[in-house]
Amino acid sequence: MKHQHHIIPKHMGGTNDPSNLIELTVEEHAEAHRVLWEKYGHKQDELAWKGLAGIIGKEELLHELFVMSGKKSRPPVGHKANLGRKWSDEYKLKMSESLKGRPCEWKNKISESNSRNWLITRPDGTKIKIKNLQQYCKENNLDSSKMSIVASGLRKHHKNYFCEKLG
Repeated sequence: MKHQHHIIPKHMGGTNDPSNLIELTVEEHAEAHRVLWEKYGHKQDELAWKGLAGIIGKEELLHELFVMSGKKSRPPVGHKANLGRKWSDEYKLKMSESLKGRPCEWKNKISESNSRNWLITRPDGTKIKIKNLQQYCKENNLDSSKMSIVASGLRKHHKNYFCEKLG
């Protein structure tokens, strides 16, 4: 897979003109941004390097970009910025009451309905089709976010497992 890289990054005034674009592999693209970051110290290049290299996950990358944007509105519910948030006792009580009486299976049903089909290639070369990537990763001691990055093509493998989205 090839990426289009801006020789002069857009955040430094570069354009989409063909003379400012070069095709690179994902690894070369990550390295190009690492070099730019070390040379000029721009946070955008550090994030591009770490995201392309799989050093940080998509959620952390989005959080950092949100913080850099300086926006005052809160990130979406479930966003990393909500980690460690202190909920009021009243809110916790209301949430607890709303979940009472629901069978534990409701979480699994929601998870199953949101699941996609995946093709996993194990380190021994065998291929299997699965429905729930998070569950598979949990059962096989794998990081589901890294497997998603493998599926997107930004990472070659995770613990010698390969992954692709089937639809």
